[in-house]
Amino acid sequence: MRPTSLDIDLAALRHNFRQAKALAGGRELLCVVKANAYGHGLVPVSRALAAEGGGWLGVATVAEGITLREAGIGLPVLLMGGFLGDEAADVVRHRLTPALFTPELIAPLSQAALAAGITLGVHVKVDTGMGRIGFSAGDAAKAILDIMAAPGLKVDGVFTHFAEADLADSPAALEQLDLLLAVYRALGGAASGVPTWHAANSAALMRRLGRTDGPAPGLFRPGIMLYGEAPGDGLGAPVPLRPVATWRARLIQVKSVPAGTAISYGRTFVTTRPSRIATLPVGYADGFRRALSNNGSVLIRGHHAPVVGRVCMDMTMVDVTDLPDDVGVGEAAVLIGRQGERTITATDLAGACGTIAYDILCGISERVPRVYVGA
Repeated sequence: MRPTSLDIDLAALRHNFRQAKALAGGRELLCVVKANAYGHGLVPVSRALAAEGGGWLGVATVAEGITLREAGIGLPVLLMGGFLGDEAADVVRHRLTPALFTPELIAPLSQAALAAGITLGVHVKVDTGMGRIGFSAGDAAKAILDIMAAPGLKVDGVFTHFAEADLADSPAALEQLDLLLAVYRALGGAASGVPTWHAANSAALMRRLGRTDGPAPGLFRPGIMLYGEAPGDGLGAPVPLRPVATWRARLIQVKSVPAGTAISYGRTFVTTRPSRIATLPVGYADGFRRALSNNGSVLIRGHHAPVVGRVCMDMTMVDVTDLPDDVGVGEAAVLIGRQGERTITATDLAGACGTIAYDILCGISERVPRVYVGA
């Protein structure tokens, strides 16, 4: 164990899951656990969600799906990200449900399913405005019919992904729903053979974004909200979410320096008074961003201690001059989370770094030990 940890509160995770379930009206959830569960730990988080009643899990890569299966997790797993035809046998072997997004994948998946003697359920991805993977809205109906006709395959779902559902004043999300509805209508009677249509991510779920015509949403896909962060500022009534991760580190040195002392690479900070500088054993290799150099803070004894000098690969310096004199080696600092009456959120760090909370959480590296509480 290092003198830093990312504490994962599984009780908070379960609370957030229940909030999402309530917003979904009790209907089925696909819990997005890709990218190591947004940095929180793929297997422990997935097990907690499965125990709470999660219906599906969503991953980005075949390897993530295999990890879940090897951990003994049997929930349906939607492979939402891109993959190649030569991974089709692994998709079938590990009972993953692939998002089929290009014609080139139909034959490999069909052949792998026939070789295994099964009928493989797939979900068809429609690009309604994200500009990433997926059949175009104009081509999707024909593609769905082609997949339905392919031996060994069945279409269990059709879905799309919003580009800016987190922006309350943007019409784009509704326009994307219009395009998905057009695909549904273009299928005619064949549309009734697709049991699940889905689009709602965390932002759409929190906004209750949907249509009253067309197929009823059969699946909701919460991601960032499960981990206690809002997907954006443009949402309506707040949902009482609880942050799941708390990042702590212990001071490894505190030293007094005179005025005029330069701190860290590039001498970008020079003390203007006699100061006490504390060193934390974390840096950008751990996911504490270099953009926080002279631009961030940590909490020590419930007070903000500013980052001074450049964040290094393995260490970060903070100014504790204004804190009590007995702050010393071993003192706990909070990089993300609550201490006393103050809180630093992943969204706060994201604002300082010019990015988003997703990026901050996913960027906390594997060398920061995860400690699970509230099991």
